[in-house]
Amino acid sequence: MFVREVPFNLPVFTLVACLVFMAALLVGYALSDDKKLGETINKVFMQFVAPAGLIVVAGAMVAHAVLSHQRLAAEGDYESVGSYAATVTRVYPHAVEVETEFGVSLPVTAAMMPEGASVVGATVTIDVSRLSSKPGLEVQRPSGDASSADSGEPIC
Repeated sequence: MFVREVPFNLPVFTLVACLVFMAALLVGYALSDDKKLGETINKVFMQFVAPAGLIVVAGAMVAHAVLSHQRLAAEGDYESVGSYAATVTRVYPHAVEVETEFGVSLPVTAAMMPEGASVVGATVTIDVSRLSSKPGLEVQRPSGDASSADSGEPIC
């Protein structure tokens, strides 16, 4: 599984930058009662504030893309949930679906299953962990063509 480390939250930064930009626009129009002052404020806004705001937003997007990097999930990115007894319910080409005694179905990659656990009805013990939610860490979903495991049809 891939994770992406990001330096800051881009949507929040962009939203705040746009709100500041709109506030500057409203202040400019509020102060433009006087015709001469209004023309001056419009010139300053159109020649400085608008381009500066667009440059800040574009720069943030470029910085976010350049400073973030994708890597494989490390051991420290996971936190343990516990160990559970489970029964193999379905077998896919690269994954096995197991059901715990609590009725929860979990997909497990075939590489993580013990030998002989790829038989429907086999009882296994699984250690369940999940990616911990750390600031600046995003899970990267796989993209591309759907595999036969994604179709929902078991192979056994």
